[in-house]
Amino acid sequence: MWKLYVLCLTKKYHILNKPYEKEEYFKLKEEITSKLIKSWEWWEYLWFEISQFPYNDTMTYDFFWVNKIINPDWTEEIINKNAKWTVILKTNDFITDAILDLWWKEKINIKWRTRDKEINIPDLMETIKAGDLPSIDEVDESILDKAVICEKTERPFRIIKQELEYLKEKWFPLPTQHHEFQIDELLSRKPWGQLFLETCDKCWWEILSWVICKDGVKVYCGECYREFMFGEGIKILLTFLPYQRLLEIMILLLFLLNQW
Repeated sequence: MWKLYVLCLTKKYHILNKPYEKEEYFKLKEEITSKLIKSWEWWEYLWFEISQFPYNDTMTYDFFWVNKIINPDWTEEIINKNAKWTVILKTNDFITDAILDLWWKEKINIKWRTRDKEINIPDLMETIKAGDLPSIDEVDESILDKAVICEKTERPFRIIKQELEYLKEKWFPLPTQHHEFQIDELLSRKPWGQLFLETCDKCWWEILSWVICKDGVKVYCGECYREFMFGEGIKILLTFLPYQRLLEIMILLLFLLNQW
């Protein structure tokens, strides 16, 4: 039994979508709450076993990596040499039941997607390679009706109107890589639970960053980033944050003391 909230705008006294009389509802609610508190489950998240999403399609997979996959024929595939967890597949189905082995201390039943999602481009839709995209000053809204082929993965993706308007306003180039590849590339640079002392590339203020400034990577402090992304209007908002720099200094001092 677990804690589950269901939004009912016009109904009352429901548990797991089942209606109860008022007196019976409160009695059952008290029994459930007491049992969950005694078993230390009341404060926990819902279990992996009831999730309908594959583990490798959730944000959990971005932060809690998997070392290797063991296929149904017991062949192994290394995913990330820096991780320790293992996934044991039960079948080769597109979405299959699997076991997540946590350092051989605990095993959790999960779902796993065994291969990339297939994306079919409509026959009448025009495609364009990322290398053939026009510059931001030459592009028009006809690009919204085309499928762009990612320069890294060759997966197609679309550019939406709001995105195009924002890119034109900020004078940013059109994206040449699929958004999922960009996210994976960014997360691959994330150290495992580490922070680094870096310098803002705009105001030269020392900041803590989980990104290492190398290979042309730039980092901004929170204030410079918001000003860069949202323009002059953000300065009005920043006037209401007089203690922002003081807070950053305190965090920086705590970090340095801890390192010392």
